[in-house]
Amino acid sequence: MSLKMRLIWTIVFIVVLTIGLLSFISVNLAVNQSTDSLTAAVEKRLLSQNVQTSEAISEYLRTIESQVRAKAFSSATVEAAQSFIPAFNNYTAARGNINASELNKLKSYYDVDFTKQYKKLNSDNLSNASGALSQVSDNGVALQFDFIANSSFELGMKDGLVDLKQNTAYADAHSKFHPEFRKFLNEFSYYDIFIADAASGNIVYSVFKELDFATSLKSGPYAKTEIGAAF
Repeated sequence: MSLKMRLIWTIVFIVVLTIGLLSFISVNLAVNQSTDSLTAAVEKRLLSQNVQTSEAISEYLRTIESQVRAKAFSSATVEAAQSFIPAFNNYTAARGNINASELNKLKSYYDVDFTKQYKKLNSDNLSNASGALSQVSDNGVALQFDFIANSSFELGMKDGLVDLKQNTAYADAHSKFHPEFRKFLNEFSYYDIFIADAASGNIVYSVFKELDFATSLKSGPYAKTEIGAAF
């Protein structure tokens, strides 16, 4: 190959290499600039969404607080509390204490039905669940039997029992007020609604009748839980 051709090919190679390098650099600069622009845009959008989400959550909590306050101070709730508290305190006097067979059925609910459900939802084991009954008053034990263990409604659906068909002040109060509280709970998707006696800490009413129902938030088995802290 002549010297002239070598020079031509060398120049062509250098030009092509230079164009390639410039293209590579240009593409990288463009990509970096685009990435920076996209990142900035995404960050701005996320910050905006974060503010909107925060405001939405705050507004939701304010709504719940307003609902709870309004419901707590409504005349119907005040009347319900005035009915449930004395009815709770006099329940065994009106109904009588539960017998040995009824107590065994309640213990079985704790140790079998409740324990089985607990194991489905938790990794740890629960032993001697019915031992908690030693911290429940006679009135509470009787109410738990009548509304929980002896109810034909399945676990998690105990709110279905409205009328106990029993000649006690508590049964009368429950059939009168329970439908309204249950409707309010379902309308606004609350987990449960409780009425507690401020003096004793007794949960004298609950929509769903879980095992904290009819226990004391001062001295009962749930006194040191979140609901006890709330009380």
